[in-house]
Amino acid sequence: MTTILLSLTFGIIIGFAWRNSPEKIKRANFITLIGLFFLLMVMGAQLGSNKEVLSGIGEMGKEALIIAAFSIIGSVLLVHLASKFIQKNLRRAPQEGAAGTGGKR
Repeated sequence: MTTILLSLTFGIIIGFAWRNSPEKIKRANFITLIGLFFLLMVMGAQLGSNKEVLSGIGEMGKEALIIAAFSIIGSVLLVHLASKFIQKNLRRAPQEGAAGTGGKR
């Protein structure tokens, strides 16, 4: 944990020192992107070498699909209900007075 906090602190100090140098920021962004790709590759290699994970990937895929589908359905339903509620209140607002006047004109 100490190593992580020291690394983060060191990175913040470097970022603060480089904040006025677009070229250094661009280079740091590129290094971050390469590091992220490397991390994803290593994680994929670890998952690919784990027989337990590979044997259950079909079931995990089904569960992920079900969760994603219900998330989308729920989001669409809530947006639809919220838009009806907002439209209803917008239609009623002119009758109650100008917005922000507490009902007084």
